[in-house]
Amino acid sequence: MFLRGIRKVGNCRLAALGGSIVVLCSSLATAADTTPTDSNSKAQSNASNTSCPAQFVMAMAADHLGNIWLGTEDRGVFRVNPATGEWKQFRAKDGVADDHVYAVAVDRLGRGRVWCGTLNHGVSVFNGQDWRNYGVEDGPLGERVFDIECSPADGDIWMATSAGLARYQLVSDSWSYYTRLAGLASDQAQSLTFNRQGDIFVGLQCGGIAIACSATRHSQWTLASAPWYFNASQTAPYPLAPTGAGLPSNLINDVLVARDGTVWAATIAGLAWSRDGGKSWQFLRGRNYAERVKGLFGGAPKDWKPPAKDAQAKLLPEDYVTCLAEAADGALWLGFRERGFAALDPKTLTVKQW
Repeated sequence: MFLRGIRKVGNCRLAALGGSIVVLCSSLATAADTTPTDSNSKAQSNASNTSCPAQFVMAMAADHLGNIWLGTEDRGVFRVNPATGEWKQFRAKDGVADDHVYAVAVDRLGRGRVWCGTLNHGVSVFNGQDWRNYGVEDGPLGERVFDIECSPADGDIWMATSAGLARYQLVSDSWSYYTRLAGLASDQAQSLTFNRQGDIFVGLQCGGIAIACSATRHSQWTLASAPWYFNASQTAPYPLAPTGAGLPSNLINDVLVARDGTVWAATIAGLAWSRDGGKSWQFLRGRNYAERVKGLFGGAPKDWKPPAKDAQAKLLPEDYVTCLAEAADGALWLGFRERGFAALDPKTLTVKQW
């Protein structure tokens, strides 16, 4: 049982766990103790039968025993047993490199080591007994880790960092790196995902989507990108139409490969998808896209017309898509910066919002 792609949705996060969609608010407890924890204290647990005090949950993953691992801002890492309610907290004092954890993944070695990407100190790895920390000297090149994923092809651990991609190879117990020197379009990687063959899709913070195939050992990179401007006067940084071909923006918040192989991308200007491995793309904007066009410097182009009401109703609840998760029934769930979350039928592109 694994959890995929949990990221911020305003004050909530979305993730797919065991085929179900999990929605977490910034305070993750039914009756959580909100008293700040002493950062100098030892690892805490619920021996006194207290509720889990995890707040500001930024990432999570399920290990092979069914425990849920939560990465939080300022409170380190929590391990929660959903069956019993037991929990344990790990902080910097207990061996984690940083109390701010933004990415969590579980590898395939033994019972599965837990990898936690931090704000300023690389990645921390828990083997069931102890923590080991890998910084820029002996681990990922970037001190800030945005995302961690396990390749379905070989089990290697990949990380999107502030200085490109880092790959830990299980078989050789070694690290390799992918930066602009190796052909990556940008070193600022925000998110990453794999298809079943092990091909990788990397969402760049300001550069589109970088793609590399496992058949070439990820040595050749291609780039799917959008124009920086969509009009002749260079005032529109996103499309003037509600739907169309191509990526609507180079600012990628999240990427996900669905079970049918479709690659989905959450951008600041709507949702994009590719059904041919990233060779061609389509996009769908949010219902507030017309207001964004009207707010361009100099106003909307003279020949631009807003969409009809019936057409606007078929758009996404919001233009700014933050994260993605796929449910067991194939529905694609989307998180938004201000409009909560919604489910999209990937075949009909109809939207249902909660």
